[in-house]
Amino acid sequence: MSELLSAASAASVWRAVKAWLNTCPEIPEGMSVTFEALPVNDVGLCFSTEQAAFYAARYIGGGYRAEYRFRIVYRVLPSSDDDQMEAVETLTAICAWCETAAPPELEDAVNEKITRTSDAAVLTVYEDNCTDYGASLTLTWEVF
Repeated sequence: MSELLSAASAASVWRAVKAWLNTCPEIPEGMSVTFEALPVNDVGLCFSTEQAAFYAARYIGGGYRAEYRFRIVYRVLPSSDDDQMEAVETLTAICAWCETAAPPELEDAVNEKITRTSDAAVLTVYEDNCTDYGASLTLTWEVF
C-alpha cells in the first residue's frame, strides 16, 4: 500500500487542481468546476478524488514522485442523442485541454503532468434523465 500525502498537502493539491480546472476554456459558459458536489437535477461540472494523493516513489535525497487520481464529472439534462454526444464532446475537450495545458502549479513541484486514464463515458442516468458523464485523469509530479 502506498503512503498517502498528509491531509494538508492533499488539500493544497485539490485547491490547485480546482483553480486550474476553472481556467479551462472548454468549460461551458456560465459554469464553474466544483469539488465533489453537483447540483441536484441541474447541469454542473465537478471533479472528485478517485484515489487519495500518494507517494509513488521516495528518493534517497529526500525528494519524491507523487500522484493524484481524479475524475471530472459533467452532469447534463439531455433531451436528445445530440445533447448526449455534445456532453461527451465537451468532456473530451476538457480532458484534452488538461493533457496539453500547463499543469496546475504545486508548491516546489517539477515535472508536473496530467494523463487521461479513461475516456468520457456515461456514469449514471437518473430517473429524470439527468445524466452524469465522467473521465478519469492522473496528476503526477516530483519534488526534489
